Amino acid sequence: MRSSSAIKNFIWDIAFYTATIILGFFAPRMILLYYGSEVNGLSATITQILNIMLLLQAGASTAAVFSLYKPVAENNYQEIGEKLSAAENFFKRIAFLFLIIMLAGAVVTAFIVTSGISPFLIFLSFVLLGFRSFLDLLFTARFRIMFTADQRKYIISIASLIEQTIYYSLLFLTIYLRLTFIWMFVWYFAGCIVKIAYLKSCFAKYYKDKIPKKKNTTLSKIPGRNYSLANEVSHSAVAASPSVIMMILYGEFIQASIFNVYTLVSSSLALIGNALYSSFAPGFGNLIASGDQKNINRVFCFFQYFFTMFNTLLYMCTMYLLVPFVTLYTSSVDDADYINASLAVLIVVYSMVSVYRIPYNIAVSTFGFFRETWAQPVVTAVVSIALSFALGAIDYTLIITGLIVFYAANFIYQHYKIKRLVPYLQTEKMYKHLAISAAGIFAAYLASVYFPIETPSVVNWLTAAAAAMLLSALYILITTLLFEREFLSDLRAYFLRTVFRREI
Repeated sequence: MRSSSAIKNFIWDIAFYTATIILGFFAPRMILLYYGSEVNGLSATITQILNIMLLLQAGASTAAVFSLYKPVAENNYQEIGEKLSAAENFFKRIAFLFLIIMLAGAVVTAFIVTSGISPFLIFLSFVLLGFRSFLDLLFTARFRIMFTADQRKYIISIASLIEQTIYYSLLFLTIYLRLTFIWMFVWYFAGCIVKIAYLKSCFAKYYKDKIPKKKNTTLSKIPGRNYSLANEVSHSAVAASPSVIMMILYGEFIQASIFNVYTLVSSSLALIGNALYSSFAPGFGNLIASGDQKNINRVFCFFQYFFTMFNTLLYMCTMYLLVPFVTLYTSSVDDADYINASLAVLIVVYSMVSVYRIPYNIAVSTFGFFRETWAQPVVTAVVSIALSFALGAIDYTLIITGLIVFYAANFIYQHYKIKRLVPYLQTEKMYKHLAISAAGIFAAYLASVYFPIETPSVVNWLTAAAAAMLLSALYILITTLLFEREFLSDLRAYFLRTVFRREI
């Protein structure tokens, strides 16, 4: 059941993320061409500010999902109803608090930014995009928590796919008709409303007559909420900080637009990683509830190596191809200089360091180690954001340094913390994995310096991309054969067991 659910979740996650990546690549390019860098930077900046405001709900979903693993496994619908109602009440309160803060943020942003866009249009854009987040907080929490805990996360992916398809279809129509850019933000509502309706119908289909709705429940019934909050606020604040720091330091949207084009690639690759670990985490949480230590260790080590090497493959290609991609992507855009090799390198390093800590973040959330791990990310987040401010004042590119420090510290800390808290998890091989991964990324950097893509064109870039993918895959295969041969046996066994239902 766990394997089939994980595969189903992964397939639909990949479908959603693939559509988001493809449509998400076309949209900023068209926005840059038809509306300019300031509008692209405006959208990126508002999104990051809203992400920080949404920290109000951080920790609640993770803690609620964790609290449901056991009652879901036991089909204890009374307890499920109690915990779901507690989470729903919390999210309703947070939604209206978010609405107030969002309106205040819209006013502040409109009047502190120096831009060719009028303050009223900045305010209106902020409110439109923020109100979509308000609706999401208000109506979808109950559905997201239950579907995730019950290993039906694919339903959330389908709903999100519907939302994104509607939004991008209307966005491209807006650009084709040359309508004012404000309509870009209006269309978020259409997709969001359809998504909410779809989730509600699916919830009624699976749980309507099973899960009772409780009254007078509070979030205190969800254990670990405050510690989970501290963890998630720290991570989310650091991730969302670059655009906000740039706005404060430089007071315009150009730098945010440049940064957004580079992170467009890393964000797209991160979505693929999200599909892997979001489909893995619920099943792993149920496995932990079973108490099978040997199997828990085997599955965790398998996932850790696969996740690390898979992302190493992606980011080796990114290191070599990112600057030529940006050159092609921003051709004909003449209101800003988008070529920045240092930013490309720092973004790849930041992305890979973030990858290393993901398996440990999953362990924290599925074992419920919120209380044991909350302090480190809080302290490190403060230091990292301060470092980003200090270095960002010298050059906006260096803002990324703070993120690298944060994720590196989080990875190292959690590696040793999990090793102490769960001694049977054999994580010592991570040192070897890290060395293989770092060597591959460095080799790709050297290739980008000494064998760059000459006179980038679409054909040249695609040819180089195919070569980079092939060579990177060969590197991963060879190093796996040399240092992790047993992983290939586990991979073969897993494939036969889940696809052909054959026991090895």
